[in-house]
Amino acid sequence: MREWSVFRGALRGSAVLVVAFLAMVSGLPATGGEAFGHGPGAHLREADRTLELLMEVDAEWAALAESELARSYLRLGSIAPDFQWISGALTFGHAKSLSYHLVDVSEELEPRFRLFALGHLAHILSDANAEMFLTPTVFGTVPMGLLNIFEGQEDLQAESETLCEGFGDMLFGDWVGVVDLIYDFYLEGEEAVARAEEILLWYCAEGASFHGRVTDCDRVLADILGALGTADSILPPNRRDGETAIMALVGGSARSVLNVFAGGFLGFLLGTDTTPSRIHERELERVRRSPLGERRFWTELYEEHFLDLAPRWTVDHLRTRSTAWPDWEPRGIIAGNIQSMMGFVEEYDVVPGLLVDEIVWRDAAGDRVTGLERADAGRTFEVSVRLYSTMPWTGTIRAVVRGDREGLSRAEDPVVGEASFALEIDPMEYTERPRDVLRVPFTVEPDGVLGFYLELSVDGGSGPFFTTSVDRFWGIAELDLDEPIYRDNLRTYGGFPESLPVVDAMPGTGILSVKVLTGPAGFGLPGVEVRVDEWIGETGAGGHVVVDRLAPGPVRVEADGGDLVEPLEETVAVESGEHRWLVLRAARRPSVSGPAGWRSDARCASFTWNASDFGGVHEGVQARLVSPDGATVWAEEELGPTVRRICGDGDIPDGSEVVVSVRPMFPGPDGGRYSVMGTSPSWFVDSSPPEVVSSSASWTWSGAACGAPEALSVTLELEEPHAPLEAGLWRVVGARDVRDVQVTWSREGVGWSGVLSIPAPSPDRVPRFEVGARNAAGLEGWAEVAVPEWAEGEDCPAGDPVSSGADVQESDPEPGTPGTDGLVEEDVGADVEAGGAGCGCVAARGGSSGGWMAGLLWGLLLWRRRRRGRGPHP
Repeated sequence: MREWSVFRGALRGSAVLVVAFLAMVSGLPATGGEAFGHGPGAHLREADRTLELLMEVDAEWAALAESELARSYLRLGSIAPDFQWISGALTFGHAKSLSYHLVDVSEELEPRFRLFALGHLAHILSDANAEMFLTPTVFGTVPMGLLNIFEGQEDLQAESETLCEGFGDMLFGDWVGVVDLIYDFYLEGEEAVARAEEILLWYCAEGASFHGRVTDCDRVLADILGALGTADSILPPNRRDGETAIMALVGGSARSVLNVFAGGFLGFLLGTDTTPSRIHERELERVRRSPLGERRFWTELYEEHFLDLAPRWTVDHLRTRSTAWPDWEPRGIIAGNIQSMMGFVEEYDVVPGLLVDEIVWRDAAGDRVTGLERADAGRTFEVSVRLYSTMPWTGTIRAVVRGDREGLSRAEDPVVGEASFALEIDPMEYTERPRDVLRVPFTVEPDGVLGFYLELSVDGGSGPFFTTSVDRFWGIAELDLDEPIYRDNLRTYGGFPESLPVVDAMPGTGILSVKVLTGPAGFGLPGVEVRVDEWIGETGAGGHVVVDRLAPGPVRVEADGGDLVEPLEETVAVESGEHRWLVLRAARRPSVSGPAGWRSDARCASFTWNASDFGGVHEGVQARLVSPDGATVWAEEELGPTVRRICGDGDIPDGSEVVVSVRPMFPGPDGGRYSVMGTSPSWFVDSSPPEVVSSSASWTWSGAACGAPEALSVTLELEEPHAPLEAGLWRVVGARDVRDVQVTWSREGVGWSGVLSIPAPSPDRVPRFEVGARNAAGLEGWAEVAVPEWAEGEDCPAGDPVSSGADVQESDPEPGTPGTDGLVEEDVGADVEAGGAGCGCVAARGGSSGGWMAGLLWGLLLWRRRRRGRGPHP
């Protein structure tokens, strides 16, 4: 009997393990390194869609789809290329030529082999769809910039693909189908394992033969089955339970799915590096607050534009046997990230999915050039740009070459060449249609410019949708541009997308970026006014400002305002042609929140503070429980960086006003200069419940004192010297249910008085009652009240429709009939039955849909009880 101890816990917790396991057996990577394309869920969906398209046009494939476990073999093939990431002995997988070989050799075999081969080809095209089409479109749509959630991918590709193939796949992929694969090829007994052994050994042998590589297929099989073997302790024996487990997780909110994607457990099982970056939590929060944190964004974009793309390519590839593009290239992802940063700049107008993946600068002879000299003035050159679209697009593109003058503005950059191109693009045709190449001639005018860059815009747009200049990016206030992923990668000259430098240009000014930093190495401080000589600006979310066209020499920098504890100033020298960064390290006052109002805990308090804004570099905090003026200290201790609760040795006196103060502690001998105390709003302590001094009770009627009483009225006297009273309370002695009653309290000194009302019980079951009050600290004081003997009023006057013995109308009154709406039985606990209104009338109390019927029947019951107890009514 298999053990599945992990699954015995909470279903949602188990589902985390299920996702991690499925990611492992399907080869889903964690971060960085080579390109991996889609996650397993999307591979399955697109393989299924491929078969559906083939069934519509090919009777042979329609017949194959009816064979035993057809979808299972197709789906296994659709994740098979990623098995090379599981077994080090498997050195192949991602090649269209291998897919075609598998398709050819399987024609004379059983249907399962052909379906597996089709799935393999679908995977290759699905990867291209994910990497070159979906991922750059996602980031071109959302102003996000470069994500750095994990360590290991700090280039211009950033973690865009990782987010799409992992987090996105968990939102729109078929993860129930992935679970089913594990049962079909491992968990459902020896027959399931035999299926896996047969098809995987065939795949390994054919791949090794095709590539001419010596491959230990027994080891490959053992590695893959070993990965599948972890299912014994992760997935439950029952398939339906496994499907439920995965849906409990990937079917939840996008926020909960993101937490699983970003957690370290996934990397632990995968054996890959998912070490959180220094800005891990801040990056996740950026995702949560953007459209990327919404399930609807992912599912609508994928299903409307990308679900059919790779399947249609796959059908075409079966016919054409093309080995050309679409295929993986990193520059499409980089282009999407460039557009993601352009989205922050108002003068740009990004067209998501309209992408550039190659730029080449050439001389008149057609030879590639990487730089110009001032001596080239007057010569003609050309830039060619290769462009594609991830979605159908028709329009005219205007390509412009500009001279790059000093400074970050493009307003004075001269246009030296331009051309327009009318295009009609359908990405479904890329199997046989090449990408578009636009060529723009220009004449070199090198005086006063640093080089030349390219901009692309569309007719009717308000600005460029693509640029090779990053100058405008340095003014994006929302991004922390001092992070290495920006400072080490953003450049106009050198690297994709290429601009053309004038190598002997002689710049006469420099650029200065100023960042105001929290503590010795924390995050930037927003809202700080920065002066650079006569220039004045304010830091944005990234904590920085940028000043261009500074004359060489020293400049005075001052910073003040925002959360700064004291002004900062420094003098720095700027050189011609230099982009210099100045970091001002500042003491920042923490923002602290503690309890509010009145609290009954006289010894401990939980608190929160904005630790994430301090960059996670503090070693902990010094925390105190003190009076607002700091004169009285009840607790003081040093806490670890994740501890959010402080306790004293003794009780804080009742009635005391308390605050919690927090001071971050930074490492190093200089850390103390950045440690500033932040204080929470105050709250009050009351650990003693109110005391019931006296109570008296009497029966009451709502009108004339006739018939059964309506309620028991209790007058309460209490003492509560500190927290104000809020609710009156009553309960049946021995019962657990407590009923809150709104009471108008009167106060004189420490004394409180008020009247609460308890619905009258039936005369033959009058219970014992306890009454009391709850104060603002949540503490309750109770005492039993003496219940007077049951008393009924005088006989009701003649003409009363119930107590006079008149016939009761049997038909239901129409809703809305006066005197009937809202009548309900008053529930007073397990041992109490509700009483009727005086004068034989049923009181309308509370109200609910259909309550008038319950009230009418209850009134009739009470009338009959009175008739039985008192004889004929006169």
